[in-house]
This record gives sequence, structure tokens and C-alpha cells, in this order.
Amino acid sequence: MKTKTVGILSALALVLTTIIWGFSFVAQVFGAFSIPPFQFTGIRFILGAIAITPVVAILEHDKSCGGRTKDTLIGGAVTGLILFAASNLQQFGVQWTSSSSKSGFLTGIYTVLVPIFAWLLLKRKVKINIWISLVIVLIGMYLLCFEPGEGFEFGKGELMLLIGAFVWAFHVLSVDHFSHRVNMLHFALVQFLTCGLLSLICALIFEDFSLAAIIDAKWSILYLSIFSVAAGYTLQVIGQKNVDVSIAAIIFALESVFSLIGGIIFGIDHLTVFNGIGSLLIFSGLVLSQIDFSKKKDESENST
Repeated sequence: MKTKTVGILSALALVLTTIIWGFSFVAQVFGAFSIPPFQFTGIRFILGAIAITPVVAILEHDKSCGGRTKDTLIGGAVTGLILFAASNLQQFGVQWTSSSSKSGFLTGIYTVLVPIFAWLLLKRKVKINIWISLVIVLIGMYLLCFEPGEGFEFGKGELMLLIGAFVWAFHVLSVDHFSHRVNMLHFALVQFLTCGLLSLICALIFEDFSLAAIIDAKWSILYLSIFSVAAGYTLQVIGQKNVDVSIAAIIFALESVFSLIGGIIFGIDHLTVFNGIGSLLIFSGLVLSQIDFSKKKDESENST
């Protein structure tokens, strides 16, 4: 198969991943109507880990952790702990806002925070477009949370989603830190199990289990387990093999757009003009943050 064709198919795989993850916010909203956050997160990640096990067996059947066993287990556990915090903050935020679009856009802010945290913690350079993007995103966040006649509404749900965005940024940095020393699918399996088990432990302590509630949320759980966790991650791995990371990041920024589309289709969200402009500004900021203008400038200079 020609390289160009492989690149197109890989990009399409990432777009499909983004659609799956965008619509997962809809499933999270519907699931939140029936089942408490810790239970919901724990069950879907445990089922997701079970679902991804055959994928690990097929794609890495000729591999073992080998000398990477320690790094894979430690890295997967640490990253799983961060995933536990991020996922549950997000689920509490989704439950309290009952908005797919708001959840998607506020969560997506992590793409701007990642390079800023890398600058603060790892002393990496932050380009000017990141700072411009941050300002655009903050303005967009204000408009997204603005309700005509009521003013700026920023409740506990929005706060949980925003804190979650910060934790998601640390999750990305954690994956980046360990990715070169582990087998990625084994690593994913460990972090899913870690996140799922920690969530279920918290559910046992803080929540009441109800089989009827779990059955009522079955379609949301199945979608998030099979499609969002297992299929989504697999498509991401396959797609990113042949797509430049900057292009992949821009594609992933579409996740917030599909969360908006899903929310409107399923009647969860009814956006005002202010909310719509805020959503557009956040999306524009996310895309702008991923464009490497210095690289384009260097290429232009080299071609002259």
C-alpha cells in the first residue's frame, strides 16, 4: 500500500477515534443519570481492560514486557493513578453540569495546559502561539459558561471539569515520560486496571451499589468500555504510527466539537449565541496551540 494511502487511512482512524471520544461525553451524561461517578468509572475501565486484552494478545503476541516489566508496571500504576483522578473529576463534572458540550470543551483545555506545564516543570520552551491560545481559551470558557440574564455561571460541575483538565495535562506528561520505556499496550492495560480498581474501592467506601442502576446504565457502560476505552485507544495507536504528532493533536482537538454535536443530537445541549461563540473560541484556541509556526518558517526559509 502506498505511503500516501496509509497516511490517509491513519488520519481517518484518528478522526474515528475523535468521534468516538467526543460522543463518549453523551454516554457519560446519560450514565450519570443512573449510576454514581466512582462506580461508573470503575466498571467501564475494568470492562475496557477486559475488552483490550485480546487486542494486546493479537498486536503484541510476540512481545513480552521483558526487561521493561518494572517500568511497565510502575509507569502503568502511576499513570493509572492520575487517570483515576482525571476520569472521576470529569465524571463528577459531567454529572453536575449534565452537559456534553461544556464537558468536552472544558476538558479539551488540557491541550493548551500541557506545553505550559512542560515549561514550568521540564523547562521546555513555550511558543508565543500557546500564550495567545490560552487567552483565547479563557475568553471562550467565560462565554461558554455565560447564561443570558444570569451572568457568568461557574458552579461545582464546571470547577470539577476545569480541575480535571489540569489533571489530564499531567496524564499526558506522564504518558510521554514513560512511553519510551514500556510496551504501550501492556502499559495501557495496567493503567486501565489501576484506574478501574481504585474507582471501585472508592465506590465501595462512598457509594451504594445497585444492580438495577447498573443495568439501567448498561448501554452507556458498554459504549464507554468497548468503544471509548478499547476501540478508541487501539485506533489511536494504529493511527499515530503514520501521522505527524502535530496533525494528530489538531485532529484530537475535534473531540470537543463532536461532544457538542452529540449533545445537540441527543437533546442534552441547547446552546445560546454566547455558548456557541465560546465553544468556537475554545476550539480555535486548541487548534492554534498545536500549530508550529516556527517549523513552517524554517521550511519556508530552506526552500528559498
